[in-house]
Amino acid sequence: MLITGISTVFATAAQADSVIPPQRYQGFMDTDYYGSDLQALFDTDLASCQAACSAQDSCAGFSYNSRSNACFPKQNMQS
Repeated sequence: MLITGISTVFATAAQADSVIPPQRYQGFMDTDYYGSDLQALFDTDLASCQAACSAQDSCAGFSYNSRSNACFPKQNMQS
């Protein structure tokens, strides 16, 4: 199963006091965005894939393949 997470960044002045996280991911099952890979991570899980993307300012989202436990943080999420 392929899961794609697209990062949405919230940038507001009141963000520090807000309960809304600074970014969140919207998931899409069986969807892939080819190309724009920042790196390829293998033998990982979905939570680690999301954390890897969150740790990179240039990451706009990721594709995660649960069958092969492969993660692909991406710079661009255009199809």
